[in-house]
Amino acid sequence: MHKIEQLRNSVDALREVYEPFSRNHNKVVVMDVRSDELTKYAANCMLATKVSFMNEIANLAERKGVDIEMVRKGIGSGPRSDYQFIYPGVGYGGSCFPKDVQALIRTAEGIDFDSRILKDVHLHP
Repeated sequence: MHKIEQLRNSVDALREVYEPFSRNHNKVVVMDVRSDELTKYAANCMLATKVSFMNEIANLAERKGVDIEMVRKGIGSGPRSDYQFIYPGVGYGGSCFPKDVQALIRTAEGIDFDSRILKDVHLHP
């Protein structure tokens, strides 16, 4: 049996084993070892960034007297947190992202809050 055929058989066997646990979408992603390693680190870093971002927004909300749970639920209700929206490129743009990032930075500055994550996002879109 050729290596590629063995690999296909192994992948098919894994898909069969994991199928009951992934009914809603394909959970078995096949990739090379180096891509897998970077994927693991990148996924954990993205989650860590989300936690840090939400902590920053929670601190801002507390200073402004805003209910962070309402903000969190509002953010989480949108579909754009999916993998379909995390393509690399030249940076963000459009009519909303730049003005909204700047508006939130100004809001933070207006209450003497240093929003480091948002400032970095603004400087390195």
